Amino acid sequence: MLQKLDVDLWEQAMRVVTHLRPVEYARLTPDLIVAFASPGFATVLPQPTAVIEGQALSDVLWEFAGLEDALTAVFQQERPIFTLERINRTQAAGGSRYFDFHVTHLSVPEPGLLLVAEDVTAWGALEQELVQERNELDLLQRRLAQANEQLQRLDQMKSLFLSMAAHDLRSPLTAVAGYTELLQKNGEMVSPTKRSEFLTIIQTQVKRLNRLIDDILNLDQIERGLLQIERLPVDLNQLVQNTAADFAYLVARNQHNLQTNLTEDALVLPIDESKMQQVLYNLLSNAVKYTPRGGEIQVTTRREGETAVIEVADTGLGMTAEQVSHLFELYYRSDEVRSRKIQGTGLGLFIVRSLVEAHGGTISVQSEPDAGSVFTISLPL
Repeated sequence: MLQKLDVDLWEQAMRVVTHLRPVEYARLTPDLIVAFASPGFATVLPQPTAVIEGQALSDVLWEFAGLEDALTAVFQQERPIFTLERINRTQAAGGSRYFDFHVTHLSVPEPGLLLVAEDVTAWGALEQELVQERNELDLLQRRLAQANEQLQRLDQMKSLFLSMAAHDLRSPLTAVAGYTELLQKNGEMVSPTKRSEFLTIIQTQVKRLNRLIDDILNLDQIERGLLQIERLPVDLNQLVQNTAADFAYLVARNQHNLQTNLTEDALVLPIDESKMQQVLYNLLSNAVKYTPRGGEIQVTTRREGETAVIEVADTGLGMTAEQVSHLFELYYRSDEVRSRKIQGTGLGLFIVRSLVEAHGGTISVQSEPDAGSVFTISLPL
């Protein structure tokens, strides 16, 4: 009679607990056999089964496999409780439920263990969301840190660019000012030949200034996505010839041999003449800059199907494959160029590629150290 009363009290207590909180429960024997399970206990099993009572705990809940010593310690009251938290159960209808399993010592209705499965789905889902948000926050923080590093590098490169641009602008201005002052003060003493030479130098340096300003303005338009191409029919051969003629003074001063190999095919195509001239100017400027005194520079045009091709080749320093891979990046200048103290802003080739691609064309380069470089532009006719 007393044992029956204990059982009734125990089951009544479990019903009260179940009513107060979403839990399922089971009574375990000392050897971890399920002696009794609540009606809904099957919902917490990874593989629902109609027969629960009489089975070993590890057979119905695999999470407890290998934990026999810890559960025995609870039964022997060597530890007050054993807990497994946030056990996930995927539902047949979709979604997941989360359970916390608590095992405590049980004295009535007979010695054993009480296993309580507490439904903590609401907390589990919230924790999952918090973990996901924390991971997303960590990812955003890492991206922000990377962006800050890039901004710092960009800021440093822009500072370097400003100093180099100031130097590049000052050099032609100094030449213009010097030769102008010479003609003003000693004009009557300068021979017609020298006067013509000085005026050519002034004109060349003024064009150089204009190109540098165009580079800066185009860079601003490219970075803001506002670059505009005004297409009109242009004779590409004539454009190449006129641009090469602008380098006559620099070529002569550096004792370069500049050759233009123009195709007999008519290469008239819709392009922005000023911007394509800027492309050629930058490529020829680099060829002059990086080709040693007495070297050769060749500009070639040809037609390949429905494509107009321009090649600018030189016998200059050349580049490694690593340098070529970074060649068209904004502000890029190799360590070798810096060590040789060759002036430049690192804008030219970035702008060249941007302008060529804005025309629907492509640009490529072939180069080897000490073997010169060949830049190839392809434009649709």
